[in-house]
Amino acid sequence: MAVYGCSLTRLLRGFIVLLMIVIYNDTRFSSASIDRNVLVASIQQATDQFNINLPVGSPAQKLQLKIDVESPSTAIRCSSNSSSAFDPFLSSSFRSRRSLHGETCTVRPVYPAQHGCKCAHDTVNLYIQRTAFPDALLSANVTAVSFACCKGRLGGDTDAGVAGFGRGDKSLPMQISKRAGLAYQFSYCLPSIAFFGRVSSYAYLNPPIGQLQTLIATPQTNLYYRKNGGYAFKLTNITISGEVLKYPIMMGISTTQRYTTLQAGVYETFRENFRKAVEYEKTAMPAVAPFDTCFNTTYLYQREPQPGPYLKQPGVGFRNEGDESWTLYPETVLARSKGSSSPLACMAFLKAKPKQISVLGWFQQLDCLLQFDIENSLFGIRSIFSPYAIRPEVPRCNTLLYPLFPST
Repeated sequence: MAVYGCSLTRLLRGFIVLLMIVIYNDTRFSSASIDRNVLVASIQQATDQFNINLPVGSPAQKLQLKIDVESPSTAIRCSSNSSSAFDPFLSSSFRSRRSLHGETCTVRPVYPAQHGCKCAHDTVNLYIQRTAFPDALLSANVTAVSFACCKGRLGGDTDAGVAGFGRGDKSLPMQISKRAGLAYQFSYCLPSIAFFGRVSSYAYLNPPIGQLQTLIATPQTNLYYRKNGGYAFKLTNITISGEVLKYPIMMGISTTQRYTTLQAGVYETFRENFRKAVEYEKTAMPAVAPFDTCFNTTYLYQREPQPGPYLKQPGVGFRNEGDESWTLYPETVLARSKGSSSPLACMAFLKAKPKQISVLGWFQQLDCLLQFDIENSLFGIRSIFSPYAIRPEVPRCNTLLYPLFPST
């Protein structure tokens, strides 16, 4: 009996220790312990939008919220009758509350809720990467994140809601930073991953050998704020196959608009030089709406070296007012039918509507790392791939793993 009792005591002690470890690894970190960490969430592309995978509630319900960098607040579809929506009755940490001190629980007009919204807050669950590399990703809860709990559909029949990444205290990144004690900064790389907090460098796998390499954070320039709650930055020039177009313009940022739009004057010059780069006079093909410049890509492929052909021209790059430049991935310069073997492609840029500024669409953001430093009003962008590589297909955003050494 004594031996049995001793074994049982040891077993209970071991269970208690294990339980404490689980609780520690799955709890909300205090400001003192989390300020050296970065929270991480995965992103998935769904047709014409990008969804952040965000577990909400206790126990967590896995939601896919549409990312909108122009929306200053987050709205979640609340329903007990849909598998894609959030069911507040299943969450022990869910709280609804009255609107106080002029607080609003509404969403952008482009997401009209069918039956109204109410103010609420709940716990969200994210991954945490500690500074001691290469620690495994651990789960961490961030409590009392507020959102608009809406009865109606938001942006589609299957959407669970909208994750507002715009400027404002109610945006998802700002709330996560505030509740978790992180720096008011966030970054994302479409179509794969988002980071919340200050990151000084990133890690990525370099295929095909799987070598882990470091990607230093991007140089930054001024970040401007738009009246609609979104962000903007200044371009000083655009390059097309080496030709420099010196057109200082303010450019907004969108994760819901597919193609980049250029304001009148800039667009016409851009199109003229683009057509020269693709020898449009001999490669032109009938235009396909909404584009006005479509052509045969057969002559744009570099067929050496092996193992196969890859798109080389035309090369498009941007330079911002901080005198930093980046080059677009070749496949994000052209629009073409997915899965089609047709040589037809179109210039993936459109003319902006009258009185609208230029906007960087999500198509041109693919495989680019964008960093937003809200504290210091700074913005950085860089291509993940190397424009000087023989085959610039790698690395891509899906090889970007997690922060390497978050700065203090």
